[in-house]
Amino acid sequence: AIASRLNLEDGVSATASTTATMVFDSATTSNGFQINLNGAIVADFTGSNSLTAQDIAVNINNLTNTTLRGISAAYNNATDTLTISSSRGDDLQFSINNTGNATDTLSVTGTSGAAVTLLGDNSNGLSATVGGTLELTLDEGITMSSTNAGTGLFDDPIATVNFVNNTFDPLDQDTYNHATSTNIFDSLGNSHVLSLYFVKESAPNNWTAYALIDGEEVGEPNTALPAPQNLEPSRASFRLFFNDDGSLDATISDPLQITYWNPKNELGVLNGAQGGITVANGATFPVTEPLTSSNFEIDINGMTQFGSIFAINDIAQDGFTTGRLSNVDVSATGIIFASYTNGQSTTLGQVGLANFRNQQGLQPIGSSVWVETFTSGNPIVGTAGSSSLGSVQSGALEDSNVDLSEELVNLIEAQRNFQANSKTIQTQDAVTQSIINLR
Repeated sequence: AIASRLNLEDGVSATASTTATMVFDSATTSNGFQINLNGAIVADFTGSNSLTAQDIAVNINNLTNTTLRGISAAYNNATDTLTISSSRGDDLQFSINNTGNATDTLSVTGTSGAAVTLLGDNSNGLSATVGGTLELTLDEGITMSSTNAGTGLFDDPIATVNFVNNTFDPLDQDTYNHATSTNIFDSLGNSHVLSLYFVKESAPNNWTAYALIDGEEVGEPNTALPAPQNLEPSRASFRLFFNDDGSLDATISDPLQITYWNPKNELGVLNGAQGGITVANGATFPVTEPLTSSNFEIDINGMTQFGSIFAINDIAQDGFTTGRLSNVDVSATGIIFASYTNGQSTTLGQVGLANFRNQQGLQPIGSSVWVETFTSGNPIVGTAGSSSLGSVQSGALEDSNVDLSEELVNLIEAQRNFQANSKTIQTQDAVTQSIINLR
């Protein structure tokens, strides 16, 4: 609040921050040991709970937009430590909730390098506070004084107010840094628009992603609210953390899982497609087929953060709208490939061919249909182009399997023979008639 007030003065630039390093021995924590940060429980070893420093980082980052507003944690795998920061410069108050066991230890190091170790037997206290730092940059000619109000930097005493983080609003471009969208489809094939918004947080390499579908919230409902608000979708937000080489730190980043999308039509009425299944009702990932809900996950493993302008190199989704069969193609090997009006394509099957050891032994049953017999032998079935089987040519009529020229010559010869035979019979009839007339 002080930094915000100072920034209102001409020629003054102020920033505030608080940083602390936390170390604890997870192997020695006893039953009932709790770690609190600014009044919020960020580690609870009650019962059989077993947490690591990385788990605590996830718990803190899950509360950064609510209970621990402006506070975030970064996990250092090499040293197994947590660096906790407050972008507002608030004090960081650490405490442990346990007495009687000195093996439960929590070490906190402030920005100045001073370290405090909290022991579970309360021999040196159960809490520690790390104060924030305020950095001022004054233009030339601007001075500060510690004299009474009215003669120093401010005309009036500073009135402190709680700092409120920038509130994301999809309708206000000033509340987010970047955005992108793509079409997705519900179980009935209706098209919807998935919009993703990215907000750069004050902590280094720290972003928040927000997801809306058709401009509506799709986050899981807050069951703590009274009815009917406890059934309404909340804002779906996801914390994203990047390593110092620009790659995504998937171990502490939130998975972008949508579990409370209930598809609606253009009038805002449920359209009858499959709805979401919340985590409380058994939502599981990855989603498997056959689909039983509208749940889906956005794969962000290829996301990076580099020192360049925001750009989308590739975005794709595996849903599709309804479509009709538009084309069928048959390959030389007999594979039947179908294309649809929605851009999808699939293999329907493959034509099988059969051969016989003695093709002359097949028995005709009419309409150019033949059946196997004992003489023909059993069929040898295979795919086109394999073994002694031929290939399949799509969209073509089969040519005649005989030599038409040779058959035409044979036909002419047969006709001539017929005509010669007919002439012989005619001559014989004439001779017979002449003999009968002689009588």
